Order: sequence, then C-alpha cells, then structure tokens
Amino acid sequence: MADEPEVPATDEKVSVLIVENHAIYRRGLCAQFAVDPAIEVLAECDTAAEAVRKALELRPSVVLMDLHLPWAVGRHPTYCGARAILQILQEWPGANIAVITMFEDDERVREALKAGARSFISKDGEPAELIQMVHLTAKGTGVLNRKASEYVAKSLPHSANGSRHFTELTPRENDVLALAAAGNPDSRIAVKLDVATKTVANNWTNIRQKLGVSSREEAVELARDNDFRQDGGPGEPG
Repeated sequence: MADEPEVPATDEKVSVLIVENHAIYRRGLCAQFAVDPAIEVLAECDTAAEAVRKALELRPSVVLMDLHLPWAVGRHPTYCGARAILQILQEWPGANIAVITMFEDDERVREALKAGARSFISKDGEPAELIQMVHLTAKGTGVLNRKASEYVAKSLPHSANGSRHFTELTPRENDVLALAAAGNPDSRIAVKLDVATKTVANNWTNIRQKLGVSSREEAVELARDNDFRQDGGPGEPG
C-alpha cells in the first residue's frame, strides 16, 4: 500500500483469534502473522458458535472474523458472523473485532458495522495491510477499506448547516480532509488551522488508516464523491 504508515514497535504481544471456515485460508493467515513477532495466534475456529465461546474464554486482543460462517459444525455456511459479533459484544463490550471477508456489498458492510465490528477489510488485501489492521484494531482504532468507507460516507450524518463529516475521524481530521477537498494544499491547511505542517502530515496518516485508503488523493476523492464539506468555523476554507 502506498505511503503505508509504520506501526509503532511495542513489547506487548497482540493476540489474535482467527475465525474462518476455510482451513487453507486459516493456514494462510497464520503464515502471514508468523512474520510479525509481535502477533500471536491464540486459537483458530471455523464456526460462529465456537467463535463466541473462544472469544469469551481467551479474551484476545483482536477477534479476526469472517462473515460467511456456519453457526455450528455440520451446518451450511450462512452469514452468521454478524450474529457472533453481536453475542461476543453483549458479553464482552470491550472486544476488538475485525471483519475480513470477500463479500463487500453494502448489506454485508452494514451488518458487520451495525453488529459492532471495529474494522472491515477484504480478503484480497496485501499481507502488510492485514498486519497493520490487526495492530491498529488492537489499539482500539477502527480501520475500513475503501468499500466500507464508501458505505459509511453514504450514511454520514448531516450537521445543522447541511455539511457532512466522517464519524470515525476526529474533528481536526475532518477539518483537514474538508480543507483538502476544497483544494487547499497542506501548507495552506496548516496556516488555516494554525498548526505545523508536520501536524497536518500526522493527521493524514490517521485519516488514511481510518478510511481505508492508501493516499491523500484517494481520501480527497472519497470526500468529494460524497459531498463532504467542512462545518463553519475558524478552519472554514475561504
């Protein structure tokens, strides 16, 4: 992924529970995580019911959940992942759950996010993106891929003056994105917000991570596609 931010080094292990009903893909995930000594796979499971039980028993840093799962052994796979997410969070509200799936239609995204998933990425993403997503999700930071970001943008709340904002971004990050969408370069954004250019660069790192895009240009395009603009205030472009 272009301009991929580094995940800060830490001595604390990130423990992961993998929930995936395809054994070959589970092995692939384990192999990807094996290259990062800071990630430890606690357990694997292939049904939604087992995912609920193991998540509550093991309390991993991240539950990595597929959506298309059988509820129990011998059952036909259906979209039970969202149901499992709901049950886990009912018993353990602090769980960090990340959805990884090949199904990215609006209905699947809606189900996952409504159930309480913190992050949502597709299975065809790069290994480095997956590892980064796990680290960020473990810290409580939600990570959305482009499809999920587009869905969220379409559901954005409107403020009193009719403007939109991304709920997963901080007010300052929304300001930076809105000013960029209005055509301002980072140097001018820094002046308008009365901050250092380095601070704006750091904001972009967070914006890219949270919106699931790989560049400033993609974030700006996403904002413009969804009629995103800034609320009134000191940072309003003029």
